[in-house]
Amino acid sequence: MELEKIRETIAAVMKTTPEKLRDNVSFREDLDADSMDLVAIISALEDLFGIRIDEAGAARLDSVPDALTLVGEARADMEV
Repeated sequence: MELEKIRETIAAVMKTTPEKLRDNVSFREDLDADSMDLVAIISALEDLFGIRIDEAGAARLDSVPDALTLVGEARADMEV
């Protein structure tokens, strides 16, 4: 369910379909995402899940699995 929400959110930002966001798809290399696209993805994920992703985490964002990991880490940080 969470993975599906992440895919749908990223697809909306990148103006593509969730089906095109397979785990091995690189936002930068395969979808030609630039820094503004990545900021938009991070912002959308933060809004969706009520979290904050720090700069170090943002630098690691390049795929759906990365986004899932970042969301999980940010949620865990909020629980502490």
